[in-house]
Amino acid sequence: DFGDMTNNDRDNTVNEMITFVYDIVVDSAVTANVRGTQLTERNAWRWTAAPLSISSTTLTFTIQEPTLNIDISLKNGGTVDASDTITYVIEVTHLAASNSDAFDLVITDVLNPVIDLVVGSVTIVTNAATTPAVIVQGNTSGDTTIRLTIAQLKIAETFKFEVQYAVQPSLQFGYDIDKRVDIAYDSYPLASTYQRSYTDNDIETTPYIPPSITIDIIDTNVATTISSQFVAANDDITIGEYVSYKVEANFP
Repeated sequence: DFGDMTNNDRDNTVNEMITFVYDIVVDSAVTANVRGTQLTERNAWRWTAAPLSISSTTLTFTIQEPTLNIDISLKNGGTVDASDTITYVIEVTHLAASNSDAFDLVITDVLNPVIDLVVGSVTIVTNAATTPAVIVQGNTSGDTTIRLTIAQLKIAETFKFEVQYAVQPSLQFGYDIDKRVDIAYDSYPLASTYQRSYTDNDIETTPYIPPSITIDIIDTNVATTISSQFVAANDDITIGEYVSYKVEANFP
């Protein structure tokens, strides 16, 4: 309600105008505010003299949201052994449904007790074109985890980097190495209580192959045995016969 307004300019050849500016915000707390939802805005002016009101046209807005995917993989694939140095590739991309830039990206990893970060090994392969990434942790002496930040990742932009870890010599047999990375980001470039926050994570499981041992018959001193003629699944020997075995230990 603007109260009473008096128009002192009675020149009908010149239009008089009233202009006011106001803001609206798309609040993340409203659960219906999701990608694809259409919001409308319209103004109506009313007063006591005829005509009693006029209305503006309706403006329509469609909500857009970013959706990122983070992926971690072993660079050369395969298995690992104790004392190996392994290289992971981490890539951040927009999913097909994503239709808005992502802001305030923070990429971190989760500690695994059997592998240690190789300090200084964080290497950016494909950087964000608009706002290049900043390596906050990972390349400084004393770092045990990684932390990278990106101010903005535009639609269709990707970000990729590599990082190395050393497998501890005490790695136990049959222990698969799980390495997890996390990403957090939001929908708005500035600090706001109304913006929406998002997260994603991925885990790469790398099998550790333990040593194995095999035993085989390689010779007997009776030519007619070792033929499996009586029991198909077994080699044959007779009483008093000598048998030569080969035992082989395999250490991957």
